[in-house]
Amino acid sequence: MVLERKNYRPDASRFESCYNKYKNYMYSIAYEKLQDIHIAEDAVQTSFEKLAKVFSKVDNINSEYTKNLIKIITINTCKDMLRKKSKSLETVPLETAGKELYINGDYSGLSDISYCIHNLPKKYKDVLILKYVYGFTSKETARILSIKESTVRSNIRRGKVLLEQKLKENGINI
Repeated sequence: MVLERKNYRPDASRFESCYNKYKNYMYSIAYEKLQDIHIAEDAVQTSFEKLAKVFSKVDNINSEYTKNLIKIITINTCKDMLRKKSKSLETVPLETAGKELYINGDYSGLSDISYCIHNLPKKYKDVLILKYVYGFTSKETARILSIKESTVRSNIRRGKVLLEQKLKENGINI
């Protein structure tokens, strides 16, 4: 057991050096692909876990081979995460969707459009957020909200008309 630890320690030190050298590189790749800070961080962590499984094959952490291996692992991890996201239709709390900048009743961080969307009736707000913020199709939105697909399309159409009216009321011409 002690020998295993002694043999493992240099790899742990090398792995930590690799982590420190490539973490920002991996994060930039992940963020570019995923466009979400938190998911990109998860992708980097998952990528390092995958790298740990094959790290014994890495001779020199400063080589192009290592950099390319890390890049490939990160890109493939991002693809896997995007694939999982599109396959699993998780329900999201629509009341909080797009409100990352909304804090304690202060709408100053939200764009005028976001502010108007969040003041729409719930049935229109929900379908618009799922469609235009999260990129779900009408069919996926219908499944998430447990309504008919035709109802989703109607609510999107009506919500857009109502949103346009609210924008005009706030002095925004589109």
